[in-house]
Amino acid sequence: MKGVAAISALAFLLGCAGLAAEEPSGPAALRALVPPPISADDHDSLRRAVVGNTLAGHDRGGAYFIYLAEDGSAFRRTRAAEFAGRWRIDSSGKVCARFAFEVAAEESCYAPAVDGSSDYVLRGDQPGERVRIVAGNPQRL
Repeated sequence: MKGVAAISALAFLLGCAGLAAEEPSGPAALRALVPPPISADDHDSLRRAVVGNTLAGHDRGGAYFIYLAEDGSAFRRTRAAEFAGRWRIDSSGKVCARFAFEVAAEESCYAPAVDGSSDYVLRGDQPGERVRIVAGNPQRL
């Protein structure tokens, strides 16, 4: 009887060891959570990363949010106002948006960037400007 119990215990421990090997922990688990980098050369992956999601950033006026819809429409909310506009991915792989408050020739553009966090990040036109890609439309724009 002790032999059966010992074999059962050994089988259990080996089974648990197999589970532990399948589920990374520590730094490996953290690396698994970090999304792959978005490439400016791969417009399809960039489009998948931004369509139906929100860009969250800060500028001189404070926090802002830009929702990017499938049809190319964009909606921006700041502390003071909301604006409608259009967005596109330009030939260099930047996400660009133009809103009613901007001069017709001006667009705000954001290039894919890596910052070492678990967020997708885009680098803006202004020095040091970064926006996070937030899943969905939490601001209900």
